[in-house]
Amino acid sequence: MDNLLNFPQTTLVGMDVPKKAFYIRDTQKTWLKDVLSSEFDSITWLYKLTSDTVNVTDGEDVHEIDVFLCRMKGNHYSIEPFCKIDKLIPRHTIFIIKYGEHYDLLMHYKAKTFVNGEEQWSQGETELLGDMQFSRINLQLEGQDMDSIYEGLLGQISGLNTHGINDYEQAAADRKTIMQLQKQIESLEKAIRKEKYLARKIELRNQQREAQAQLDKLNNK
Repeated sequence: MDNLLNFPQTTLVGMDVPKKAFYIRDTQKTWLKDVLSSEFDSITWLYKLTSDTVNVTDGEDVHEIDVFLCRMKGNHYSIEPFCKIDKLIPRHTIFIIKYGEHYDLLMHYKAKTFVNGEEQWSQGETELLGDMQFSRINLQLEGQDMDSIYEGLLGQISGLNTHGINDYEQAAADRKTIMQLQKQIESLEKAIRKEKYLARKIELRNQQREAQAQLDKLNNK
């Protein structure tokens, strides 16, 4: 089995996983079984990152990170099945997705929560490193425990280059705000071009300047 991410040999598993192992967890019997059958060619458990295999201290929240290589039947795919699979697995996961001649790397931010005293995992942002070249990618397993290993991978795959959960959450929130401001500025620009009345044009232009100032401030952080 190729060591696609150049992780330590001790982390390699290289075991093909039956699709049933995933959809059998779906107690609600949703669409997942059909999608796995029709769109997924195979799923390989490629790496198992634990305190033993990475030679670090166990984490408070993160104990195992499983990396799956998913080969798709077609030249495109939907992110939704990966969101569903990740929710069904009570561990942290990363997906290498092969579609056609391309590879993407996908992971979701997972945070531990407690509902009525019961431990649960909430799924946050989907982070996607698209069309990656293995000869150029250099994911580092950085840190002294599994929590920091996970936080480092999240920072690298998201492209936010963060090193802690608090930094990641703030950077992800800023990224979302930046996208919203960019859309708002584009929408205001279209409205300004269409507006016939000068007073309203001036009002819209002021709104655009204010949004642009907020955007510049975030981009300069």
